[in-house]
Amino acid sequence: MTFVDPKSDHKPKDGTGFVKRGTKFTVSDYLIVTPKKSSSTFNLLKKLKIQADDLEVQVISISNAE
Repeated sequence: MTFVDPKSDHKPKDGTGFVKRGTKFTVSDYLIVTPKKSSSTFNLLKKLKIQADDLEVQVISISNAE
């Protein structure tokens, strides 16, 4: 894990960064994180050959304590 100072002018080149509150993401079993967009979701389902009926919604909450 690499710690990044969000106030730093140094921009990491490895794709790390920060987002504003309220942003939604999809996290796969392999911890692949993608933006929560309909097109991304449908493409992922098609790629993995998953039927919509097989999906299950799980909500997680991450706080400062964690």
